[in-house]
Amino acid sequence: MRFVFASLFAVFVSISGIGVTHADEEKWLHGDTLFGELKYGPDFAHYDYVNPDAPKGGQLKRTAFGGYDTEAKEGAELWNGTNWSEVNDTNIARVRVPGAGTSTAGIIFGGEPLGGTSTEEWNADFAYGVWATGGSLNTAKQNGGTAGTQTAALVFGGSDGTNITAQTESYNGTAWAEVNDLNTARQLNRGGAGTNTAALSAGGASPGDTDQDKNESWNGTNWTEVNDMVVSRFSTAQFGATNTAAIVAGGQRFSGPAAISASAAVEQWNGSNWTEVNDLNAAKKQLAGAGTSTSGLAFGGEKSPSVSAIAETELWNGTNWTEVNDLNNVVHYNSGAGADNTSALSFGGSNPAASPTYLAVTESWNGTNWTNENNLNAGVSFSYGSGAQTTAISAGGSTPPQTTATEEWVYNAILSENID
Repeated sequence: MRFVFASLFAVFVSISGIGVTHADEEKWLHGDTLFGELKYGPDFAHYDYVNPDAPKGGQLKRTAFGGYDTEAKEGAELWNGTNWSEVNDTNIARVRVPGAGTSTAGIIFGGEPLGGTSTEEWNADFAYGVWATGGSLNTAKQNGGTAGTQTAALVFGGSDGTNITAQTESYNGTAWAEVNDLNTARQLNRGGAGTNTAALSAGGASPGDTDQDKNESWNGTNWTEVNDMVVSRFSTAQFGATNTAAIVAGGQRFSGPAAISASAAVEQWNGSNWTEVNDLNAAKKQLAGAGTSTSGLAFGGEKSPSVSAIAETELWNGTNWTEVNDLNNVVHYNSGAGADNTSALSFGGSNPAASPTYLAVTESWNGTNWTNENNLNAGVSFSYGSGAQTTAISAGGSTPPQTTATEEWVYNAILSENID
């Protein structure tokens, strides 16, 4: 059509003797029309159907299918607002494929090879997790205790790399605030039990490499010393839903019998006293834990005399420990989160045999197996970890050096990007 119109116009100009000057060719027009006058003048700001005061923001969700490099592809990728991730392939390799729908319920049809008539439907009914940036700690630190949830967490004790601290910070889901300190400065009291208004910190190591049996309870305002542990130690797995029911498992000591060696000892807190209960199947230190005083997990860590990371997992049913399927990654100094022995998350840590040594790996536990998930945004050891399998938090730690960074784990079937 354009060719025919241009040819007829050229004939008309030639017959009529109308000349087209060079100046006419260079004249700038803001628009063009073949019929009537232009609707909008040269200074128009927006189309009539556009609302310039429309609210800004919203959510962007995308899925991409097919395409080619040197041949047709059947690949599919999901956009989470930041990155693309490979998901299940289409059934037929194709290019130039049209589609419609959302990132969790879409359809594609036609495409090439030529003559393609097939239709495929996409159903993203699967769980998918990603780490997002949260509010930063007020002080860079590592190797302390933690309790609570992703939107209401507490971190206490630890080290800034030079000094052992008694600092406590509380998180409201957006920002950290400094609150009243522990009575005794300590580090290596990793893990913890309870919430950000009712937490427990047991054991640890104090300045001068003194292992602690001190036990402190948090009431939302202050820490109070309560009855001590039976055996002083640090680098244990600590977990529990409240500050009146908790487990401390494994760990090591600086002094006394079997100093430095890993321990298999386990103690249970009932709100008043600690009682020795059945041991782990193997002595371990520098491990992580998650769950309640009657349903928990202990995973990762190291054994003595080796300092090599391990992948072992043990399940606690309130009475005994059972060895279950290992982590996919060997790791120590990792952090944990989870509600019970059927639902947990392991993240971060280190492996001296790996490169890089400081790990960003994340794994989820479903009661039977561990599954690799999306990594933390940065490799980190000794972080303050707590929360649930689907809404965990990792704060501070060493990347190295010590960091104030907080990451929040979001685990659901629809991932979105806010548009400003």
